[in-house]
Formats: sequence, structure tokens, C-alpha cells
Amino acid sequence: MVNSPPVATQLRGDSMKNRVDFTGGLPAAGRALFLLLALFVADSGSASTAINVSTDRNPVRLDESFTLTFSSLAAPDGEPDFLPLEEVFDIRNQSQSSNVSVINGSYTRSVSWTLEVMARKAGVLMLPAIAFGSDSSEPFRIKVLPASADGPGLDDDIAVEVQAEPRNPYVQAQILYTIQFLRKVDIVQASLSEPVVEDAVIVKLGDDRNFSVMRNGHRYVVTERKFAIFPQKSGPVVIPPVEMKVDVVTSGGRGFFDRRTTRARRIRSEAVALDVRPVPPEFTGDYWLPAEQVFLEQQWSNQPLSVPVGEPLTRTLKMTVSGALLSLLPDFGRLGVEGLGSGQVKRYPDQPVVNEQAGPSGIVSTREQKTALIPSIAGRYRLQGIELPWWNTRTDRLEVARLADVEIEGLSLAAG
Repeated sequence: MVNSPPVATQLRGDSMKNRVDFTGGLPAAGRALFLLLALFVADSGSASTAINVSTDRNPVRLDESFTLTFSSLAAPDGEPDFLPLEEVFDIRNQSQSSNVSVINGSYTRSVSWTLEVMARKAGVLMLPAIAFGSDSSEPFRIKVLPASADGPGLDDDIAVEVQAEPRNPYVQAQILYTIQFLRKVDIVQASLSEPVVEDAVIVKLGDDRNFSVMRNGHRYVVTERKFAIFPQKSGPVVIPPVEMKVDVVTSGGRGFFDRRTTRARRIRSEAVALDVRPVPPEFTGDYWLPAEQVFLEQQWSNQPLSVPVGEPLTRTLKMTVSGALLSLLPDFGRLGVEGLGSGQVKRYPDQPVVNEQAGPSGIVSTREQKTALIPSIAGRYRLQGIELPWWNTRTDRLEVARLADVEIEGLSLAAG
């Protein structure tokens, strides 16, 4: 993102040539005061402060608490008015924090408000814009699932629940596997086994999350751990139960010298059965790519796309794929990106930059490729477009990500 220059910088250069000097008749001190007032007025008309909204997970369940965070890189115009949230959420707790950092001699201040909330109803809810004086946040959409029908019994003080979505995935597609350890008693320590699945790639997603949930009239503390599972063969697949070993406090005071009595417990989750589907016959691509989202983008070192003969024009291609391992992303060279006359444009590709990031919502993989194109003969050259077929696991259909044809020009040395 290109940052706008400060007001003082905008006053420099050719824009000063057409300005009328209203300070010519003022003494030096008056001119200085006039300029300071002018800068103040210009600054007061600047854009409003951007306020971002995020949540620790989405979707959530009706009987679970979750965290909403409102953050800004600058101080908003005023204090937040969270009253509109109470129409759809029960605000259980809220806090405010600020941070000041110094980067290259410049001070950056960020401020955030964190709310622990519980939804009042299920459905796709729209968080209204929250006013911070004259500033405001953008509306935010969150999905609230119905309360869990299955859960700890009335007498269960600890439990382990697991969820897997979807239950009928495609081969090599992402499955989100969630483990929740629920407890309404104090514990000293606990250990949880990790899922083990034959012929599958398993990746832990981020850090554990803690929240509270109401079940059967009791409030449980929940520790949630998520994994992404990618089955490598089709057919029936079973995720075996995970096991939790925990020391539960049974008696003892809360003083520093009081001895607490514990009892070891071992609990297991349910096994999860999956029906993994093969590559669908409707998929026509050369490289199987099941994913939730696929984006293709390109950037150029020059605009317009013309350079003198012998000079480089750098093209940067990037694909971003949500819900797929990096190993499934094809090279750009295998997607037909040549389309240039042989020997008329020299091509110098860099090593690709790849990344696979595990977040709360799953795996996001990226591949970026820079290529220097150097025309050796003046003229126009067409780079054929890029097409990347992929299978949308959300809509269960074939889609194609595309970049259109691009024409570049090599200028003669006289024209350059």
C-alpha cells in the first residue's frame, strides 16, 4: 500500500508555482503563525481514522463466548459506543490497551478495545458500525451456529469433544479438525494426544484458544485446539479418538501453604468417520487443486508496459490459495506464461518465493514468481493469459482463476 505523503511534503514542488502569497505583508512572526494555522486547517480535513474489527474465531456457537477486537493505528476521535452491540450480543467483559513503537525514528501508536461477548441468537449476524466520536468501524459479519446438542452430561465435570468439517471431503482437500477440552473444576495439569490418521498430512493451526461456554445450566472453561487434515487417498477414513490425561483438584485450600489433593483422570473423545471422495470427473485441469479460495494477481515494474531495447521489465506473478497445501500449487511455468517470440524477448526468472501459513481458519499457501523480460528487438509482444482450474470445496464445483493477455513493448533506442 502506498502511503500518502504528509501535508508539509505536498506543499513542495511545482504546486507552489501557482500559489498566491497571502503572507507577503506580514512580519516574520505573523507569517510563521499563518503557516501553522494553515497546516492545522489542512490536517483537520484529513481522512477519518480507520478502525479494524476482528474476532478470535468465526463461526462461533450460540452458547460460547468469543472475543471481538476493535483496533486502530491512530487515536480515534472519541471513546467507543458499544451500546448497539447489546442488541445481538451479551457483553461479558471489555478492556482497552495501547502500544507505542519506534521504527526508524518514527513513533507509531496503536490502540485496541477487546470485548468478550456471547451471541443472543443464532444465524448470520451483522455487527453494526461502532461510533468512536466522528470515526466509526465498518460493519462486520459473523456466523453463529446453534447451541451444541451433544455435550457433557449434568454430572460431567470434564469432557473432550471433537468436530470435523467436512465429513465427506475430496482427496487432498482440507478438513478442519477441532478438539475442545471442557471443564468446570480446577485442574493442576493436563496433556492431550494429537490426532493420528493414516495416509494423511496433519498440521496444527495456531495457538490454543480459551473461552467459556454454557452447557446444561453449567459454565465450562474451554480450551480449543485446531488441526488441518489432508487425506491423501479416497475411501473410508477414521480419525481415532484423542485422549486427555488430567489431574483434577478434589480438595484443599487456596492458601500458599495449603496442600491440594488431586485425582488423575483419563478421558477420550469419540472417533470420527469420514468418506473421502476421489477427484470428480467434472474436473478438467491438469493439476488437481481443491481449495476454498484462489487468487491470481500480477504487478509490473513499469507503467506503461514499455522499455527500451536491452532494458528489463519485471513481472511479478502471485497465487494465493486458501485451504490447500503448498505442495499442490503448480509452478507458473507449467501454466503457459510464455507466449513471446523465440529469441526476441529474453527471460530471466528469479527463484520463486513460497509460503505456507497455518491460521485459525486453515492453511493459506502462496507462490510468487518474479521474471525479468528484456526485449532484444523493438516491437510489441503478447504474453498469453493464465488459467488455473481449481475445485471450489465450498460450492462443490469447478472454477477457473484467470489473468488476461498482456502486451509489452520494446522501444528502439532512438525512441527510448
